[in-house]
Amino acid sequence: MKSFNRFVFVIISLIIVSFIIIFTCALFIIDSMSVKKYTLDLVEGTYQSHIYIPVKINDTILPFIFDTGATCSIISRELALKTGLSAEWTSFWKISRFSEKVRYDTIAFTNKEISIGMLKTNAIFAIEGYKGYLIDDNDYKQLNFTIIGMDIIDRFYWLFNFEDNTLTISNKGITIHKLQDDQILTLSYHSDSKSTSMDINIDGELLQNVEFDTGFSVPFEALKKTKNIDIVFSKSDFEALTSKNYDLKAIYMPTNFGRAFIIDSMQLNDITMQGILAFEHNDFSQTFISVDFIRRFRMMYIDSKNKKIHLYISPSDTTRHNRRDLQIFRRAVQNYDEDTSDLPSSITDLW
Repeated sequence: MKSFNRFVFVIISLIIVSFIIIFTCALFIIDSMSVKKYTLDLVEGTYQSHIYIPVKINDTILPFIFDTGATCSIISRELALKTGLSAEWTSFWKISRFSEKVRYDTIAFTNKEISIGMLKTNAIFAIEGYKGYLIDDNDYKQLNFTIIGMDIIDRFYWLFNFEDNTLTISNKGITIHKLQDDQILTLSYHSDSKSTSMDINIDGELLQNVEFDTGFSVPFEALKKTKNIDIVFSKSDFEALTSKNYDLKAIYMPTNFGRAFIIDSMQLNDITMQGILAFEHNDFSQTFISVDFIRRFRMMYIDSKNKKIHLYISPSDTTRHNRRDLQIFRRAVQNYDEDTSDLPSSITDLW
């Protein structure tokens, strides 16, 4: 009798264990089937160095700017009409983020399913508004602009590979295949905000509410050549950064809005970046990291669940993005007056 009971116990135990294994495997299979992950090619854009991704609305595919500095996803009225989007109700948007100037834009909201590759999502589009604070009003009215903002970005995981110009999107996270010599700049953005503002330690000074803005690009022209700014500092942040007998190791070029700086090296958190082109803006109340700085990196991974952005850089990236020439130029002019208008051609050619 005891042996029979022992046999029954073993059988029941095996059934229970088998059920647990089958149930676990089923959950794993179901979870794996629920993972949506795919890779698509980035598209060529028309405005500066922004990151453009293909978005399908009805039967039309449009290049959208990937913009971590935008709260919502928007499209111009002209393009909205062409793609069949219709307004449901209207409102007004007060714009006064960067300066004292205030503009009211008419906004029409529409809830419409869109597709990014195989990913389908609903988005709210501002039909007649644009975060074009640095664009002249007359120019902005003529732009057919399209922007993917944080209302969509914060729902998924995004891996940009700038080397092969691809984007991988997932709703469950993405495995990163890093290079052996990769350095990783990890930035945490605030979870209570609909933009990617963050606190960053720059050369030992903690700067708060720095905006990580992939929709922000600032060209700077000097000596008849244009280069793009990596970081735009607010006046207060720049004063805090340089107030403690800090040797910036930089030259500057004055403009009507502030000073442009060519900096040999700068440490952001635990990563040292070389050849930084920065700007101290007189009217900005916030510091911005631009898309041109982000383009220096090999990959960018946005972990929306943990509110982290990982930037992957290898030693070859600095040379590939022509930042060492800024260092060479800075060193060549350091013996001259800060007025760079009369530099010899042997030095201006380095710029």
